[in-house]
Amino acid sequence: MTDKNREEHNQFIKKLHLENQKVWAKMIFDDKVDNEPSVGDIILFSLVNKAMIEVDERFYKDVLNRSDEISYYTPYIYGFMVKVDANNKEIIKKIIKENRQQMQKGYLPCKLMPLNSGFDSSAKTLRGISFFSSSPFIYKGRTLVFLNGDNEDIPEELLDCQAKETMKRIRNQSQIEANRLNEYLPSRRSKGTIKIYNVGQAECSYFTSNSYKIMFDIGVDKKWLYEDGTSENAPSVIKKNYNDICKCSPKVMFLSHWDADHIIGVSLLRNGFPNLWVAPDILERETIPMGTARLHNYLCYKKQLLTVLRECNGRRFYCSDFLSIYKGNPNREDANNNHGIIVVIGGNDYMNERIIFPGDCEYEAWPENLDITRNPYEVLIVPHHGAAMALGNPSLGSLSCEKKFAIFSYGKGNQYGGSVK
Repeated sequence: MTDKNREEHNQFIKKLHLENQKVWAKMIFDDKVDNEPSVGDIILFSLVNKAMIEVDERFYKDVLNRSDEISYYTPYIYGFMVKVDANNKEIIKKIIKENRQQMQKGYLPCKLMPLNSGFDSSAKTLRGISFFSSSPFIYKGRTLVFLNGDNEDIPEELLDCQAKETMKRIRNQSQIEANRLNEYLPSRRSKGTIKIYNVGQAECSYFTSNSYKIMFDIGVDKKWLYEDGTSENAPSVIKKNYNDICKCSPKVMFLSHWDADHIIGVSLLRNGFPNLWVAPDILERETIPMGTARLHNYLCYKKQLLTVLRECNGRRFYCSDFLSIYKGNPNREDANNNHGIIVVIGGNDYMNERIIFPGDCEYEAWPENLDITRNPYEVLIVPHHGAAMALGNPSLGSLSCEKKFAIFSYGKGNQYGGSVK
């Protein structure tokens, strides 16, 4: 950052009033919200305070009104994370059971207190870590106290800021064409390397070829994020890889989908945002965390987001000599993972090897012409961290994998129901 940019950044953070104790919290559910939390799981909450609502609302209004002068704004995530243990498991289960419907639709009023502050023993409280990500991560040990929502209404401005209609208007006025991708992809004569980073239970891969620099997802493991905030011992190889990612400078970013473990590493991009992002339509998601909405709206404002719309479900969206992009074909509306994009490198004139990045898209949702039993993929990045999923093609279970590679972004203490052998 230049001195001017750093000063703008610091002033922006001050406007957000991170020390304000009055917040609203919303649990960030995994794909299967009915799963009972297990000891060792990391639970994430999205947080927002009144100052953040006002800052976001002003930015969105300026964008929608096509204002010539928009004050400094950058995507950020404000959240709270807690590790499930024997002492808080029942409290977390109670919060999920009593508030699931409300938390899917909105935020619950809370207080974010110092870690060791006194509180009513009858209140629903969780001790954990608050985190703010806008390069770099900022952590603090805190206690999240859930208040009685009957006596405190959620601000209308908060509902406006996270409204899908607002996001749709922002997206529609900043559409870009798929052929813009061409300038960021290598030709068929280029050669390069792909680094698939071990980032625990998350996804991140990086392709480089001369001046071409492409990233496929930029995820952070929730467990590593928690351990980093509590100064617990995270695996040294993962810490090294996160430091290496900080040095990357991708020109184009492929987001397979908008889950936290695929995008929250955006704050590791110390060398600036990529020029172009490719992602599925965020509005297909059942719920959209506030931090994710901020990233989406910011990229639309910058005209840097190429959105793969619902109309492409189950078919190819883009093809070049280097790679092809497909869209998953979900068979149920709540399957956020299956709305994602699938990227296939190679197999055209570029090279004989084929490498497939399906994100978390389950096999049954793959377009028919990507059927793994009929395509000679040399490397498969296994979907959804090796979690149990529908195969679609019954012959997949007996498929020979001789001289081929399958890479699992599995993570220690996997909480997705994986069954890797």
